[in-house]
Amino acid sequence: MILTGLKDEGFTQELENNFKSEFLESVKAPSNARPAPQYDFRKDWCRFWEYFAVFHNAEFKKEDVVLEFGAYASFICIHLAKYVKKMVVSDNFDWFYRRGPLGCYLKDEWIEELKKYNLDNLEVLESDIQDTKFEDKTFDKIVSHGSFEHVKDYAKGLKEMSRILKDDGRISMTIDFKFGDEIPNDYNKFGGVFSRESWEKLVFESPLECVGDLFKVIDEVKEEKRGTINSDLIFALAVVLEKKKIING
Repeated sequence: MILTGLKDEGFTQELENNFKSEFLESVKAPSNARPAPQYDFRKDWCRFWEYFAVFHNAEFKKEDVVLEFGAYASFICIHLAKYVKKMVVSDNFDWFYRRGPLGCYLKDEWIEELKKYNLDNLEVLESDIQDTKFEDKTFDKIVSHGSFEHVKDYAKGLKEMSRILKDDGRISMTIDFKFGDEIPNDYNKFGGVFSRESWEKLVFESPLECVGDLFKVIDEVKEEKRGTINSDLIFALAVVLEKKKIING
């Protein structure tokens, strides 16, 4: 069932009871990483929530072929690969080329760390979600965590995801989002932050449709305002996209 609404109750408890121990071990960087990981998932519950919401909404099956894009410096694929048929992990590494190491790893170090787990169904490659080399309808699921707002051309990215997604597939990801005016995409600096209007317009003009979303404040500095609709706050918006259904006649 897709998570919907604003309510926060229950998520933390479910994480604690059913998800935390194994999931936590897979998202935190290995102990020999240098220096400390960018995020401490034991403390940063909002970022933890993004991973949980994306995976919960994807509704994975054992026979799924899954793509995670914008995955640089993340280790969640190690966990997910245990539960699906094939896991493809990709990034264009543009952030690395322009800004240097993200978190605690150089590009090649991160790839080598993933390979150490010797997972036969895990493939790591350099690829841009705007222009992949995959065949049409390759993936059952496409996932991403806080990466899509960094894509240079949003419309091109959605179109390409639709092309490589199977007809009954699903895209589950989080994006940066606010209730006020959007922050326009400035690719040379960071990316952008979607507003409700800009996100809905983008999806409406794409081959995809949004079948569910849920937001959570990610501005930890304004923790006391968590759960309120404030135009200055940045949220994590967990979105679920599927291909638009074509109705004959």
